[in-house]
Amino acid sequence: MTVKRAYTEGYVSTSGIAVTKPVGTLFPLREATDVWQAQVEIPAGGVLCGGMSSSARARSEMPYPTRITELQSIAQQVSEETLPDLESPGLTVFRRHPESGALCISANQIRTMLQEAAKAVYEGKAEYYRLRSALRRNLRIEPTLIPILRPSSEGEWEPVVKPDGVLELPRLVRRPPYERSVLQQPEFVRGPIRLQFTLHAMRIGAGEVLTDEVLRFLLEYAGQFVKLGAHRGLEDTWHGEPGRFTVTAWEHRQIGSPSAPPLKARSKARKDESEG
Repeated sequence: MTVKRAYTEGYVSTSGIAVTKPVGTLFPLREATDVWQAQVEIPAGGVLCGGMSSSARARSEMPYPTRITELQSIAQQVSEETLPDLESPGLTVFRRHPESGALCISANQIRTMLQEAAKAVYEGKAEYYRLRSALRRNLRIEPTLIPILRPSSEGEWEPVVKPDGVLELPRLVRRPPYERSVLQQPEFVRGPIRLQFTLHAMRIGAGEVLTDEVLRFLLEYAGQFVKLGAHRGLEDTWHGEPGRFTVTAWEHRQIGSPSAPPLKARSKARKDESEG
């Protein structure tokens, strides 16, 4: 067997057998072909609401898939570790950064928002399902927890560590045959606030549709019509417009152009030989 020395190194196992240990790949899977630095802002008068239940009982009763993958397990564990220790049944909160304690939006919220924008704009088009797959499998958003920033008295944008308060929103829940009134209490942060994150796209296969023009348009559209956070449908003069933002910075950088290895079909002669 031929070993590519550029990607492996030799070592001797405890049993004395010489083996090779992989130290890399043809292109690092953590890398991407294109990277975008994005910055979005909710202006003064706007508001962002937390949407994660603070009740451990409510979270434990949430329906999870029967076949939960390793990544989903990790995400669930991170969710438990980054929620504040509060036990009000109707209270929904922001995630907290495990080190700084800053209020955060998760990268998965950004991805879901982009998927909703793609569905609203492109559903029914020939390439929609390819785009939907690419947003799920060919796009990585970092950091996992995106701190909410606000300008300080010195003009520097600093992480927000405490919400501005808790809204009290009465709602009528209709679940036949019952109807009942509930009081939802989301944490909120008023603008001006800023989020900064990075989009990493692997533009091979379905990911070829993740162009600079498409991603920028989806983010712009999402900011005005899909919006971010909880209670996005609430629009009045007192609460502002929860989650509505504008894109204030966008920088695209292409860092590579790897291609997937071709799939080679077995020749008919070799196939007959193996079957014989």
